[in-house]
This record gives sequence, structure tokens and C-alpha cells, in this order.
Amino acid sequence: MEEQKVLQDLKINGSMVVSGGSFNEVSINGKGTINGNVQCKEFKINGACDVNGKLKAETGVIRGNTNVEEDLYIGDFSVYGNATLQGNLYTSLFNVKGSCSVEKSINAEVIKPYGRLKVGDSCRADNFIARGVFDINDTLDSKIIDVTINGGKCSANVIKGEQVSVKLKGEEGFLKVLKSLFSFGDDRGTLKANEIIGNDIQLAATKAKLVKGDRITLNDGCDIELVEYTESLEIVGKARVIESKKV
Repeated sequence: MEEQKVLQDLKINGSMVVSGGSFNEVSINGKGTINGNVQCKEFKINGACDVNGKLKAETGVIRGNTNVEEDLYIGDFSVYGNATLQGNLYTSLFNVKGSCSVEKSINAEVIKPYGRLKVGDSCRADNFIARGVFDINDTLDSKIIDVTINGGKCSANVIKGEQVSVKLKGEEGFLKVLKSLFSFGDDRGTLKANEIIGNDIQLAATKAKLVKGDRITLNDGCDIELVEYTESLEIVGKARVIESKKV
């Protein structure tokens, strides 16, 4: 029987330039440059890392600064620091609590932007759950889209989902009373898109040219040029719709 190869760890605590390869764990607490493709079980960055090639890992956690020159294939991936991915990202669970820029596309099961996410092309997922800020240059396509706007500006060219929910983070206590008494402007953020398409759509603080779906509810802060619906349209509060039609 052929013996299984034992993978070594790659650990950098100072400053080092190394060649790519297959490793058990890649751990960088200093400054590391890896020239070539990397395959590992765990990818942990607490310092700074440049990967000049493709990266494949079972899990990854970024707490420092990381740049990956080509595609990233990874299982669970969390960014608490800053990450720049110059290729595509293929992942199962993607958590962003820091800042991440993906120059091409994201393909994932679950995407959770709780910090700041910028995507140069499209995002495809089963679940997209956002509590932070995102900017998607092309299409956000997910079965479930759950966005809570919390003071930032989110955007995507096209949003597609079976269930699409966009709401404002609630205000409690004294701040809520002040705004109701003195009519302070609402600075809790917005979502902007050219098209939003889905089956069940509930929106707040959203500006779009077209919203198209089966059952649509528009709440405060919506500014929609055209709504097309097949079953029902409900307009609540201070939502503005220029044109609506049942199709």
C-alpha cells in the first residue's frame, strides 16, 4: 500500500519569500510572499501575505492583509482584516467582517458581508445575508437575499432572487423619538439597483429603475421607476412609484 504523504506546515514569523507548493497549514504572522500556486488545509494570515498564483484551501482566516493574484478555491473563508482577490472566488461559506475586494466573480453557498465587500463582476449564492456594505458591479443572484441597511450605501446592477428582503436597521429609544419629533433626515443608508427581480420582494430604502416579481411590498424610502407584478403590490408609508402595472 502506498504511504500517504505527510504535509509540512509553512509558518512565517518574520519576513520571507518562498515558493508555492502543498502544505498542511500556512500561517503568517509577519510578512510573506509565496511565488506559485498554493494548496493547504488551513490558511491563516495575521500579518501580510502575497500569493502570486492560485490558492486552494479547506479553510481560511484573514486577520491581516492578503493579496491573491489568481483564483481562490476554499471551503469556509472569513475576512476580518483586508483581502484583495484578483481572480474568482469559489467558496462554501464566505464571511466578511473586515474589507474584501474580489476583482472577478464569487460563487458560494452562503455569503455574509457584515463589513465591506466590493465585487468587480457577479455574485452567485444560495443565501446572501448582508448587514454591512456591498458594491456588486454586475449581478447578485441568490435564492435568498436578506439585506439590512445600516448607514451605508449598497449597490448592484441587477438583483435576482426567489425571496428578496431589504430593510432598514431599526432605531430604538431616544434617537427614534428625536427623529420623530424633529424630522431629522434619514441617514441610515440606501440600496441602489437598476433591476430587482424575484418571487417575493419586500423593499425599504431602495432606489431602482425596475422591480419585477409576483408579490411585492414597498416600504419607506423606496423610489422605483417601474413596478411589474403578477399577483400583488402593496405600497406602505413614504414609498414613491412612478409607474406600476400588473402583467
